[in-house]
Amino acid sequence: MHNPSCTPSAFRSAPGRSLRARSRRTRFAAPAAAGVLAALLLAPALLPGGLGAQTLEGRVVRAGTGAPLAGATVMGADSATGAVQQTVTDELGRFTLTFGAGAVVAVAAVAPDFDPSAPARFRLDGALTGVVLVLTPTGEEPRSLLDLLQEPDDPDDPPPAQERREYDGPMVITGRVRERESARPVGQAQVTFVLGDSVLTATAVTDGTGTFRLEPPFREGMVTVAVSALGYQTPEPRRVILQGEPVFLSLTMQAQPLDLPTLEVTVSRREPRLERFGVLDRAARGFGDVIMGEQIERLRITAGQTSRMLLQAPGVFMTPSQSEPMFRRAQGMNMGQGCSLPDIWLDGTLVRPGVSSTARFDEVVPPPEMIAAIETFPNPRTAPVQFRTNSSGCGIILVWTR
Repeated sequence: MHNPSCTPSAFRSAPGRSLRARSRRTRFAAPAAAGVLAALLLAPALLPGGLGAQTLEGRVVRAGTGAPLAGATVMGADSATGAVQQTVTDELGRFTLTFGAGAVVAVAAVAPDFDPSAPARFRLDGALTGVVLVLTPTGEEPRSLLDLLQEPDDPDDPPPAQERREYDGPMVITGRVRERESARPVGQAQVTFVLGDSVLTATAVTDGTGTFRLEPPFREGMVTVAVSALGYQTPEPRRVILQGEPVFLSLTMQAQPLDLPTLEVTVSRREPRLERFGVLDRAARGFGDVIMGEQIERLRITAGQTSRMLLQAPGVFMTPSQSEPMFRRAQGMNMGQGCSLPDIWLDGTLVRPGVSSTARFDEVVPPPEMIAAIETFPNPRTAPVQFRTNSSGCGIILVWTR
């Protein structure tokens, strides 16, 4: 939200004045200013520090073209305490100054063969970025940069006509989002810009290199910048002053592990053999009784005792003498009276005819871990027709392996 206390005094001037800090038509005397700055650097007591320090970031550009000026001298002065800081712009024309929270600061810049900029004044109620100081390559009487900072701003003193030149290219905001500790790029981060207290917003999303580019629907004013990304803490919003010139932002985020809820995954084992021979279809339609899947695994039957799985099927009992599975009723008769053992089929092959074989169930059937399903048909007339034989009068057992 727009805060008048964070607006440079130059921004509050009469209508028609530029939002940029313009150059004065005076030439900076480099040797004299170097002596002033050296003296200031030898007085550390004047520099702000400690808790509550706030940063002011910006760029120095050439008037008319907007090209960055590297090696320009930037000085800031606290109007209340007299504390002064100075720095030199990097290859992209960027600079950073630090003052105490709430300080009212005047900032100006100069470079060889350029006029010093008019001082721009700010109240640092928080970190401030996007300040642009514009230098014009003309000059007259040499002046001290410190004198310019201490000179009050005169809103009734309009700048010369040539200083009204404005950047008329597209308004472009570019930047990069990185992790705070590792400096690795943060992809798919959402960067949102809100103009003052209006409803005008613009949003960009970073690519795999953490870079974003945006042409917002507004050119000037104080904007709030918010950034968010999955797996990262949302930092405090930043305020940036747009002055109709291209802006580059460097944003950082703190990585934060995701707290995901516990996931439960249920996997169903697919048995193509059971589908191919119609076992699943018969189970769904209620033909016979089926033992398969998790039911077999839960029984924990050991090798040589596969027949004990049949006790889970209705109507099956084990003969006392041979411990052999039989059906209590088949075709309406008691199995103990006139019925022999049931037929046993293994993967579609008859391996033990009930009436003509003395082989035991556990001798012709593989161990439990190899079995996918067992179907039981006490009444052979309910079994598939291809499994009915002359010996199946006492029931049918179909065994299917994995």
